[in-house]
Amino acid sequence: MMARAGRKVILLERDRFPRFHIGESLLASANDAFDALGVQEKVRAMNFPEKWGATFGTGDGSMELYAGFAEPGGVPQPQTWQVERAKFDAMLLEHAQESGTDVRQGHRVTEATFDADGVTVDVTGHAGDKMTVRARAMIDASGRWGLLARKFSLRVDEPRLANIGIFSHYSGVPRQKA
Repeated sequence: MMARAGRKVILLERDRFPRFHIGESLLASANDAFDALGVQEKVRAMNFPEKWGATFGTGDGSMELYAGFAEPGGVPQPQTWQVERAKFDAMLLEHAQESGTDVRQGHRVTEATFDADGVTVDVTGHAGDKMTVRARAMIDASGRWGLLARKFSLRVDEPRLANIGIFSHYSGVPRQKA
C-alpha cells in the first residue's frame, strides 16, 4: 500500500519464496485487508478450501464449539479460506513487487541503528555479501525472531505458553458450512 501511495519501499526477506510454512486458517476479517490491498480476486483464484467458521475444542476432546462467521451478523463477507502458506505468501510477495516495492529475497537484516533522521540497516545478502540500507522508517516483520523486540529487550516470553506447532494434512474430512 505504501509503494502504491508513492513511497519508496524496500522489502528485505530472509528466505526465498515459495518457502514452506504451516498452513493458515484465516478469519473473515482478513477479507477487509484483502480488499484494501487489492488481492481479493487473486486469493479467490487460488482455489483454497473455503472456510465459513471455526471449531474450537479442548485438548482432551471433552468439549467442542463451532463458531460460524455469519452468526454475529453484520459480517459483509463471512467466508474465508484455509490457505497453503507457501503459495499464499508467494502471491502476497509478488503483489508487493507488482505494486512497486523493491523486493530483495535472500537478504537477512542483522542490525538496525536509529538516529533522529531515520534508521541504518545492516543486511547480509544471499551470497554472504554485506550492505547497508538507509531509510526514514522501518517496519520489523521478522516474526518470532523479533529483531527489534530483541534489540530493545521488549520481548516477554510467557513460560506457560512455551508451545510447539504440530501439523498434519487430512483429506475427506467433512466440514461444517454456514
